[in-house]
Amino acid sequence: MTLPSTVDMGPRSAWGGPLHRGYIQSWNFTVEHKLPANVAVSAGYVGTQTVHQMIDLNINAAAPGAGPTGRPLAATQNRLIDMLMWDGSASGNYNALQVAINRQFSNGLLLKGGYTWSKAINWIDDDGWTGAPTWNWQPVQDRNRAVAGYDRAQMFTMGFVYEFPFGKGRSWAKEGFASHLLGGWQTNGTFVTYTGTPFTVGAAGTELNAPGNSQTADLVKSGKVAVLGQIGANTSWFDPLAFKQPTGVRFGSTGATPCSDPGCGT
Repeated sequence: MTLPSTVDMGPRSAWGGPLHRGYIQSWNFTVEHKLPANVAVSAGYVGTQTVHQMIDLNINAAAPGAGPTGRPLAATQNRLIDMLMWDGSASGNYNALQVAINRQFSNGLLLKGGYTWSKAINWIDDDGWTGAPTWNWQPVQDRNRAVAGYDRAQMFTMGFVYEFPFGKGRSWAKEGFASHLLGGWQTNGTFVTYTGTPFTVGAAGTELNAPGNSQTADLVKSGKVAVLGQIGANTSWFDPLAFKQPTGVRFGSTGATPCSDPGCGT
């Protein structure tokens, strides 16, 4: 039975033929060295490759300027709505330098920290139950491959526990009133800092007139976009004059996730 032209496919359908099931390959190489004061440091390269990442692709997305009647299935099936097909047709990867610093608890002090310098690239951030975020028209679908929305280029964390050297069995105030008053105290804390996640600089898609796709802005200035650093309502963190609305029937020059906090560039 043929579905009515206004009804989607549930809302997705698998491609004809075998389904390409996704899988992830992973590898790592780590070296570790013990430093003085019971401090151990390890540094490693960690990588993953996602093969046949599951994704919904809209097979009824129109070309720029084609409009609703220019959708691929409009002429043959009178379908003017999105039609999602689901398969393992995307990919992704992750590469990182991961450094760990650890000090086992001794002499009243414990340290545990880590630093990661990484980059994650994919088509979508979801586990496969979502469509291409920006472009579905077949000739430009590969523009969706960009820095992942959850990517944080650098992350540093450090935690500590420190027992004060006072009281019974410690170096100071071992006995008496001072031992009872000062003994048994400790302090602990954590420190975390990391770079921001990427985001897309969108634009109006009216002039583009390509249903099933999204529009991105043009980058006016080459290189890094100036960071104004303003915080609050009606202020700008980035220089807004670095971007403009695309003119004509074409996609904007920026990619899917060209910017991150606090950096932005081509």
